[in-house]
This record gives sequence, C-alpha cells and structure tokens, in this order.
Amino acid sequence: MIARNDLDIVKLGRMTLISKESISSLFAVQKPAAEDDENKTIDFDLDGCYTIAQAQAAYNISQSGLYLIMKKYDIKKITSGKYTYVQKKDLDVYLKGIDHE
Repeated sequence: MIARNDLDIVKLGRMTLISKESISSLFAVQKPAAEDDENKTIDFDLDGCYTIAQAQAAYNISQSGLYLIMKKYDIKKITSGKYTYVQKKDLDVYLKGIDHE
C-alpha cells in the first residue's frame, strides 16, 4: 500500500510513519457494509433462538462442530451483547439426526 501511494507516510531516517487519518480511512470504507449486515439480521425473534452454549448443550456438539455446520449450511446468526444467537428452526433441520439425549 505504501508502494502504491495509498497511505500518507513520512520517512524519518530508517523509520516510516503512517498518518492516523490514512489508517482510519482504510476502515471507514468497510464500516457501512457491516452496518448493512446488522440491519439484515435484526429480524431474529430471540425467543425462537438458541445461544451458542444452549445449542451445544441441546445437541451435545462441540463449539467448533457447531460453527462448522453453521458455515457449511449458511445458517445465519446474530450477536447481541456478549451472546450469539441462532434460530432453533434452522438448527433443527440439520441437527435433528444427532443423538442429543
């Protein structure tokens, strides 16, 4: 990025300093896209959702296994505060066959 002159820099001897505004501008472009994604997932009814820990307990599955299945089948999730929620109906379709008793 420095070679392409995408960042404002100052050379001081062997040190290269990058302006704070240049770094901030890199992330400013990505921020609106993240806000759009959040607006799409607000439709979740949290009463019909599991937290990740609840889903793990209900289906007796590891966290990494659960995330792998969510990624493989493109199961949507929403983060609210410190919890991540997944709709029960979406998980039931793919995890119904797993012995969770």
